[in-house]
Amino acid sequence: MDYGSEYDDFMEHPTWLHAVGTYVVTLVDLTNDIGRVLHPRGAVGVLVRQGLNPPDSYRVRFVDGYETWLREHELMPISSVSSREIDPADPVDELFDRAIIRSLTGSHAYKLADAESRIEHRGVYLAKGTSFWSLFGVPEQIEKHAERESFLELQRFMVMALKAQPPALECLYSPALETFSEIGEQLVAIRSSFLSKLVFNTYHEYVSSQFSRLFSTLRRGREIPWKRLMHLVRLLFSGVATLKSSEVLVDMTDYLDDLMPIRHGEVGLDEIDRLRLELQRAFRYEFERTKLPDRPNYAEANKVLMAARFAALKD
Repeated sequence: MDYGSEYDDFMEHPTWLHAVGTYVVTLVDLTNDIGRVLHPRGAVGVLVRQGLNPPDSYRVRFVDGYETWLREHELMPISSVSSREIDPADPVDELFDRAIIRSLTGSHAYKLADAESRIEHRGVYLAKGTSFWSLFGVPEQIEKHAERESFLELQRFMVMALKAQPPALECLYSPALETFSEIGEQLVAIRSSFLSKLVFNTYHEYVSSQFSRLFSTLRRGREIPWKRLMHLVRLLFSGVATLKSSEVLVDMTDYLDDLMPIRHGEVGLDEIDRLRLELQRAFRYEFERTKLPDRPNYAEANKVLMAARFAALKD
């Protein structure tokens, strides 16, 4: 969580990749209603807001004061421009061959898909060892928009997982996960090392803030985004189960009776709010009793990362 696909839906990506204040470069021409180019491709702006209602992903302000909403694939951070477009040694297309993990994610992985849901994959790629010595750096993320595939560079992915950010954890615990290298297999083998009580902080704080923002907009007469509401509730179900079982819950089959009526707009907002509060109480209860450690196993994660870097140098 609409963009018209699970890949672009805002709630399918519950963690923003770019923070407010990030300077970005546009990847498309910005035109007005009659087709006049206001800012050509390559214009520099600053992110002033993270969107709430798809397809508005990021609000970007330009030096002349002009502002507009841009989607994830229509911009990139200035820091990524050289590595994505200039480096002749590592064209982005070739980096997909360095994938080490590929997972089914989104509604099909959650078992919440309907006729409009599209297949989406996320994964991890390992940059060449020499790329880190290059002036051009390493792209943190590469994407195939038509195929609805997105890959994070290993270190960026591991940082996200260590912070208990749902997209990374769900990638490691997807019911349909492929590995393409020994490093990919090692990463999956230590996936429990990424789990900690931070799951509560990350999931609970995110859901609470989004519900607050959402209900604020609904009071102003905005259309109810049922699908996004469903995914917020889904994250609570997943968080509670993760603390209880020490395994990230991705497949939501056991909760279809609660989630699908929300998706289809068959449940009132008051009832959704009651369910949300009930789940938050359960979340706190499991947080106080979970067997997960206070913090993830940074040393184990770093060992795999270092092994991957040495392996990449040998390529």
